[in-house]
Amino acid sequence: MATVDPVDLENLIKKWAEGMFTLSKTKEQLRIPKKYLAYSIDWKKVRFVHGKPKYLDHNKSAPQPTTQVLFRTFFTNRTDAAQDYSFRTSRVTSSTCDVVMQRCYTVGSEMNISVQTPGEVLKANAGFSKELSLTNALTKSIQKTLTWEVDSQIKVPSGVQTTAELIVNELELTDKFTISTDVSGKILVTVTNTDDNNSLLDVLEANIVEIIRNMKDKEESLDNFQLTKDVATFVSKGSYTFRYAIEQYIDLSEEDIKKT
Repeated sequence: MATVDPVDLENLIKKWAEGMFTLSKTKEQLRIPKKYLAYSIDWKKVRFVHGKPKYLDHNKSAPQPTTQVLFRTFFTNRTDAAQDYSFRTSRVTSSTCDVVMQRCYTVGSEMNISVQTPGEVLKANAGFSKELSLTNALTKSIQKTLTWEVDSQIKVPSGVQTTAELIVNELELTDKFTISTDVSGKILVTVTNTDDNNSLLDVLEANIVEIIRNMKDKEESLDNFQLTKDVATFVSKGSYTFRYAIEQYIDLSEEDIKKT
C-alpha cells in the first residue's frame, strides 16, 4: 500500500478559521491585508484518545530463521597428538525496525502515534522498547546493537584442520496494523493583526467534530473520518518490519590436512 500525505488537522482548522473570520469581518478589518492576519490555535480542550493497535497478519505462520556467519577461524594440527585451542571472539549484530505509515493524521508536524512492539520481539531481547513512538515522520527506522561472545575450547585431532564458525539465527517479522483515534472537544482560535502589535481581531470557538463535519464535502482528505454526534474517529494504517538475531551457536567441521 502506497504512503499518502497525512491529514493535517492544524491546516484544516486554519482554513475553517479563515472562512469564519472572512464572514464576520468589520469594515475596518476588511482593509487589513491577509498577510498580516495570524491565527493562533489552542488545542487544550481537544482530546485525542488512541485505541490499541490491531495487527492484521499476526496469526500467520511463524517466519523461518536465516543464518549469518559472524566469525570463522581455522585450527590446524600438524602434530602427532590432539591439541586444545581457544576459540574466543566478540561480534556485534544490528537489530532493525522499519515502520511506515500508509494513512495517518497530524497536528502540524506532530503525529504522536505509538505502536506496541510484538511480544516475540521483546522475548528475544533484541534491544527494542515496549512501544515505538512515531512523532513527526511517516517513516521511522530504529537500529539497536547486540553483542555476541564466545569463549570455548576446541580439541583438534592429530592431522586435522578444524573450521570453527560463530553463527547466529536471524528472524524477519513483518505485519500490518491499524490504530483508531477518537477526536473530540472544542477548538479556540485567536485572530490577531501582526502589523498592529498583534492586536486582537477576533476569537473563534467551535466543536472540532462539527468543523470536520462541515468541511468534509470540501476536503477529500476528511473522507477517512467517521463521525458521530460528539466524536470524530480516524483509523491510521501502517506496517512494520523487524529484523533481529535470536540465538547463537558454534559450528565445527573437520578436514584431514593430508588431503589438502
